[in-house]
Amino acid sequence: MRHFSIKQQLAVLIVFAFVVSFLIGTFQIRSVQHVSEGLEGAIKSSKILRNHLEADMMHDALRADVIAALYDASQGGKDKKEILEGLADHSDHFQSMIKENDSMPLTPLTRKALDNVKPALDSYVSSAGKITNLAYSDYEKGKGELPKFLEAFEVLEGKMADLSNTIQGDAAKEKAIASESSQTNLKVSLFAVFAMGAFAIVSLWVLGSRINKRAEDVKDAAKELENSVIGPLTEALHNLAAGNLAYRPHIEAVRMSQAPRDEIASAFDSMADRTEEMVGAYDAARTGLSNTVSKMSSGAEKLALASESMKNAVDMTMQTSTEIARGSESLAEATTSTAQSLEQLHKSIETAANGSMKQLDTVEESLESLTSANQALDMVNQTSGHMADNAKQGSAAVAKTVGAMESISKQADQSLTVVQDLKEKSHKIGSIVKAIEDVAAQTNLLSLNASIEAARAGEHGRGFAVVADEVRKLSQEASDAAKEIGLLINDVTSSVNEVVHCVEEMRSEVVTGVGLTKETGSILSVIVESINGTVDQILVVSSEAEATSKKMVALQQVATNGNKIAQEMRGIAGTVSHSANSSAAISEESSACAEELRASTTHLAAAAEDLEAISAELREAATKFVIDEKNHLKLAA
Repeated sequence: MRHFSIKQQLAVLIVFAFVVSFLIGTFQIRSVQHVSEGLEGAIKSSKILRNHLEADMMHDALRADVIAALYDASQGGKDKKEILEGLADHSDHFQSMIKENDSMPLTPLTRKALDNVKPALDSYVSSAGKITNLAYSDYEKGKGELPKFLEAFEVLEGKMADLSNTIQGDAAKEKAIASESSQTNLKVSLFAVFAMGAFAIVSLWVLGSRINKRAEDVKDAAKELENSVIGPLTEALHNLAAGNLAYRPHIEAVRMSQAPRDEIASAFDSMADRTEEMVGAYDAARTGLSNTVSKMSSGAEKLALASESMKNAVDMTMQTSTEIARGSESLAEATTSTAQSLEQLHKSIETAANGSMKQLDTVEESLESLTSANQALDMVNQTSGHMADNAKQGSAAVAKTVGAMESISKQADQSLTVVQDLKEKSHKIGSIVKAIEDVAAQTNLLSLNASIEAARAGEHGRGFAVVADEVRKLSQEASDAAKEIGLLINDVTSSVNEVVHCVEEMRSEVVTGVGLTKETGSILSVIVESINGTVDQILVVSSEAEATSKKMVALQQVATNGNKIAQEMRGIAGTVSHSANSSAAISEESSACAEELRASTTHLAAAAEDLEAISAELREAATKFVIDEKNHLKLAA
């Protein structure tokens, strides 16, 4: 079954409310028009009947005028003028009433009866004028015309009675038609108003219930998202900022599974997708940071070992230089005592040869130690480079986490906008309900006016008074229903406000998470700077070690030359003096090399101490993090 979105439901409700208001107003206007038409028909019938009654009165008044004229003529005619004027006025009024009714819209039967009255009326008026004139000129002739006048009176009276019956019949039919039309309109109006009111109430109640249910669903889903995702992720970020990389949060994925899939569900699921991306980014950042810290700790250990090896090499080099110095001194002493004793010379030559051999071995051992130290420094340099790269990757992962959390914040803002739009639509529904209340109030006023007009009409308006009272009751019921709908809209608005509060709290938690992630990024930046400084120190130490190696190679060459000279001294005893001089020169050169070696060794020892200090700082920085190699962030489906 297809579900309409909230916007579509609101649009349908607005259109339906407009149609209901228009139809109710149309029915009310039509009802008032029927009442007005009925009143107009009653007034028309009353006016026709009134004119007929006045004409009938003039009929009797003309007869009285004729009798008065005969009597006044018998008494001498002293009131002749007044009687003739009265006769003329009554005749004119009689004829004017008949003409006025003739000009009004009449039924065919009434118009036929009125046409039958006109000849008798003319004969009657003419007879009245004739007998009056004869009475004042010749009383006896006038008196003789009296029977004809009375006969004309009787004829006109019969025709007037027929016309009166016809007019009363038309009035009765008009009243019956108006009453029947009023009852029909009342029934149709009652049915239409009740049907529209019931449908409107049911529709508004159903839509309000759906909106309220969706608001509750969003509220529950937001709370679940806060408890299952935002809260654990915020706690994980706190632990990450504190250096606890072994913390393993359990995060449940949250979706709005309830139907329908409207704008709110889509926006909420989009926000949940962004949350999952943020969780993945956090896991990548935590994993990268763990690897970086592990490699940094391992590199620090290797750096410490290299520093220890370098210190040992330095100590050995110091011992070698001391032995070289001693050997040089022994060689000088042996050369000086050559002139005293050949045997002592031979012994001295042997001692010098042995010293040269020992010196050569020591130099070779020192050179091997320096080579090992250089290799260790290269390894440390490579490890430090990897550490710097991993730290940069961790920093990039943290940056992605910040971006994902900021995207979640934007999604929260979009959800907040959707809920705010829902809130505004609820206010619009309230305005529509207010418009329905206004229509009901206006209908109530119209029914009151109809009641007043019906009261003015008297007996003829009694049926319309009943209709007006029913219309007033319907308008009151419509007003009460609109008030109930208004209360329902207020409940929906309250639920929407709670949803807005939950979304704003969730957004605040996301902002806090962004701050903690940025703090973690700052810590990683500091670590990257420390590692870069360490790499620079290692490069300096490596340069010093390389220079020392070169000097040791030169020293090895010198020791080799000394060894060759000692061997020649063994074979050629006759050249002792020359050998003694050569040995003295070699002794001096060995002493100079030993001094240079001692100075280089001093620099190398200082570099080894700096390297050991840097290694200690790296180990101390690594101990601030708690690492669990099996730690993986779990996102439950």
